[in-house]
Amino acid sequence: MFGVFAIWFVLESVFFANPDMPFLRARQTLSFPAGVLLAMNKDKIEQTLTKTKNILILTVGGTMCFLFMAITQLNVVKSLPYIVSNAMALLTCLPIAIGIMAFGKSFGGLFENKMLAMTGTISYEIYLVHAFTLAMIKQSIISVFIFAVVTYVLAYILHIGMRKEKNDRFNSSYINKK
Repeated sequence: MFGVFAIWFVLESVFFANPDMPFLRARQTLSFPAGVLLAMNKDKIEQTLTKTKNILILTVGGTMCFLFMAITQLNVVKSLPYIVSNAMALLTCLPIAIGIMAFGKSFGGLFENKMLAMTGTISYEIYLVHAFTLAMIKQSIISVFIFAVVTYVLAYILHIGMRKEKNDRFNSSYINKK
């Protein structure tokens, strides 16, 4: 699988690169299988992570990520063939992914709460509702806060309604069966 995506990366970088954003699709092409490999080996990675290793990973990985992000913005690098700048851009994605895993392992207690669990549960409804509530945002922090609250409440109501409709539809087909 990784080989197919690597060939796609090369083709995207050499032949099909968009001059306005030559790195975006190519970087995403190889980021996907790298993410799949990380996800498949998540348990092994988490077992090897300790607090000391996490701090080291966050420090070194974060530094490497910011370094490569800065380097890829240089005009010298932007003038290189797309395949070279795209390969360098990939070196920003992998440290970010590993850093997120290390951060989650180190500070997992921050993320284990009911508010985030409910937000994850209604994330699709938030996605659906936010397009309609986005017009509420003006040039103030208060409007952003109101947007977030209204979006969350409407998404929760939509989630409850969809769940009720799904349960009613599913259960009504079994009412007369014994």
